[in-house]
Amino acid sequence: MERKEIDKTRPVTYYLSLTDEQLNFLSSNEGGINRIQCFRRLLHHTATADTTYTKRGISKPLMQGQTCVSALELSKEWNCNRKTVIRFLKQLEQLGIVTIKTDCLTTIMDMRCIAAWKHEGETVYTANALYKRDNGKAKSEQNPNKSVSDPTSSTLPLPSSDSSEITPSEMEQIHSLEEIPDDVREQLLTEDVEHFHEQREM
Repeated sequence: MERKEIDKTRPVTYYLSLTDEQLNFLSSNEGGINRIQCFRRLLHHTATADTTYTKRGISKPLMQGQTCVSALELSKEWNCNRKTVIRFLKQLEQLGIVTIKTDCLTTIMDMRCIAAWKHEGETVYTANALYKRDNGKAKSEQNPNKSVSDPTSSTLPLPSSDSSEITPSEMEQIHSLEEIPDDVREQLLTEDVEHFHEQREM
């Protein structure tokens, strides 16, 4: 699969919005894979600018905030079988971390957990138009007795550098929104307020 090259030489800082349930899942190594490292590789593949990908001679657009990578490619990167990759991706979708879209050509994931990002050397964060906070509504409807995570989820910066590993303790760090530009911060806080009222009404 060919795709228009995106500059991956400059480190990217991602601001992620994750619930406690999502953080706990990513911090676990169950299933025979290092979930944090696998998730980090998905971030590395995420487009931070609109681009295109080509497969079987057909070109299609890839929006910023989307990841286009096959299960076969990921199985080689993660050193596991395709079934493990597919199961992990389905779990990410069930938790609301990504949204998976498939067609006759490939699989594209909307990285809905990424609120914003900034390349090294840039002073302005770019808001992810595909960002969408998971409100746990689907799970609560399926199991009304199961508690819903705290509506105030964790928003944290996560570097995409390949030079160092991310530990579970790093994923649990909570960071302020003060460094995010006003328009991006306003978007996140608005999402928080709407999410809080949704929880109150349930």
